[in-house]
Amino acid sequence: MSNWKDKQNIGNLLKRVTEGLSEFETTWEKAHNAPSTNLKNKYEMELKKEIKKLQRYREQIKSWCQTNDVSSYKASLEESRSLIEREMERFQTFEKESKTKQYSKKALAKLMKKEKEDPRDETYKWIKEIQRRLTEQLEEFEEQMDTIGLKGKRGSKASKRQFDELHEKVKQHNWHIEQLEITSKRLKGGEITIKKVRRVELEHKFVLR
Repeated sequence: MSNWKDKQNIGNLLKRVTEGLSEFETTWEKAHNAPSTNLKNKYEMELKKEIKKLQRYREQIKSWCQTNDVSSYKASLEESRSLIEREMERFQTFEKESKTKQYSKKALAKLMKKEKEDPRDETYKWIKEIQRRLTEQLEEFEEQMDTIGLKGKRGSKASKRQFDELHEKVKQHNWHIEQLEITSKRLKGGEITIKKVRRVELEHKFVLR
């Protein structure tokens, strides 16, 4: 590849793939060793976010490999693509097994009529829904940041400002997701009331605008 900037972009992408695979493996171990269902679900959400990021890298690799200008990097790109696809298959199996177990447990509980109505259930559902929407927005922001980084646009003032704004939004959303997780645990432990949880609903809805 003759263009120095393109070479640099490929090098940056390969580095991000390596880092992404390492992060995925770390979260994978946490998910499988999680001591509770709540923690397992949390790590499953993180795995889903990380695999989506790796899928974006895979699409970029596929695009580059279709050109004739990457001959000196093709082996490394193909290897990275193969590693990503392996993790995609592993996550797909994990997600399928997880859903099957959840369905079986719910069906059994319903059959045995052991589930009792809990006035906190609606609040738990609300918390999960807000977390889901925050996570979706977070992924959009990170994808935009990746696009700016991969295209080498961080040099311009406008792009630098856009990148910084996105970075701030990512920090803000991560904070809110973490606070919602803490709130859910405190509600389950009886440390706070449903009424108190509802007081923060408007704050989170404002962030989602």
